[in-house]
Parts: sequence; C-alpha cells; structure tokens
Amino acid sequence: MKVLLGCIFVIFANTFQLIDTCIRYNDRPYYISKKIEDKSEIYNAVNEYNRFSYFYPALLETTDKEKPHIRIQHSDGSMGATYMNAVTNSGGYFELDKTVINFNKRATGNTLQCIILHEILHTQMIYHNQIEGSIMNYTVKITQNGDIIQDTAPCKLNVDDIVSLIYIKK
Repeated sequence: MKVLLGCIFVIFANTFQLIDTCIRYNDRPYYISKKIEDKSEIYNAVNEYNRFSYFYPALLETTDKEKPHIRIQHSDGSMGATYMNAVTNSGGYFELDKTVINFNKRATGNTLQCIILHEILHTQMIYHNQIEGSIMNYTVKITQNGDIIQDTAPCKLNVDDIVSLIYIKK
C-alpha cells in the first residue's frame, strides 16, 4: 500500500511541475521568535524534517533576521498557518521573500510538533492531501468547549510526505 501511495505522489509531483513553474525559492533557514520560551517541540519537528536530509537539504536555524528566512511565531488565531510573500526577480520569476509560520499558543507536545512539521512542509511548497497518516492530512482535534485534545503519538513524516519533498527539492 505504501508503494502505491508513493507512486500516486510521484504523479502528483509531476503535475505540480506543470502548474508551479513560475515560482523560485531558495532554501531558507528558520528563525524562532524570542517570545517562544519552550522551543523543544519546534526542534523536534525540525529534527523529524531533517531526518531524511540525505534526500533533500536540511533545514537550519539562523539568528540573522535580515536575510530571507522562515519565521516561526505564536498566534492567537488558527491552529497553524503559513504565510509567504513573493517578489519578482530580474528573470521574470517570483522568488519567495518572507515566510511566516504561525501556531496556536495552546498547542503543546506532539500536537505542536505535528502543527510545526505540517507548516514546514507548506514552506517547501507541499500541499494538503487525503492520505491517512500523512502529515499533510493532519488535523488538530478539539473538544466542544474549544479545548485542544493533545496528541499522544509522536509526529512522523509518512512515505508520501517524503516522496513529495524529494521531488520538490530535485
């Protein structure tokens, strides 16, 4: 089944190439807002992303906010969101300039790790899918009172997530 899902995502990635040929983006390091006290789950999410970095470039941390980077910060709104800004370069292509990952302050532990990992994949131009177990199909569970039901399982990249990253990075 995993091999079949991998084949489906290779087809998806080839379709992506036909649609998104006008956007260029360089690998950007990430910067964690100083307002975030406990960064451990963010580091766990980045480590999970980097676990397969022999197939694609690793995501590295920076303290230089002047150069293009992925900013990770708190949000009071949605559970997780990624915002990207593009500018036109001299070749007529768009280049990603500013990228911000927002996550809800109430998310902790494995839930926070999954949100961050999901949003990191968005910064790499990976889109949502309907594949069970995929980080790009991740949903935060909420009670009727609006409280987050924290996940107990660790957050892991699925084979389809990895195939998408490998294709996009090549």
